Amino acid sequence: MRPRRNRGVPAGAALLGVALLLLAGCGLGNGGRVPVRGKVTLYGEPVDGGVIVFLPATGAKVGGSPTGGPIENGSYSLAGRQGPLPGHYRVEIRWPKKTGRQIPVPGDAPNMTDETREAVPDKYNTRSTLTADVGPGGGTFDFNLQTK
Repeated sequence: MRPRRNRGVPAGAALLGVALLLLAGCGLGNGGRVPVRGKVTLYGEPVDGGVIVFLPATGAKVGGSPTGGPIENGSYSLAGRQGPLPGHYRVEIRWPKKTGRQIPVPGDAPNMTDETREAVPDKYNTRSTLTADVGPGGGTFDFNLQTK
């Protein structure tokens, strides 16, 4: 039986590996996602305890999936690896605002919880007309929600 020769790693593969490691250190290790942040108000009141979601707009050439995060004290911030890929997005905002009433916990009737109602009109969530064009560097997107 002949001893096996260790061929090692081809030079091209080694260079590719080093290049990928260097690129990951330059921020591309986040899959191309970029940071976004901004402020959200409803009728001039800061949204607190809501959620913002960036959905690739219909027909937009954006890879990846929807992304989003919490809105606290009227502000949101999605770091690079949580942010969207550059492209055109439809934005949905939800705010399950407390009504001040207590209701039974579903399936655990003796316990009570705060009742909430969606405070944001449909035109800003399920039928959202809000959009954001996210560039390669991310950006700031403020939403001042008003209705007629």
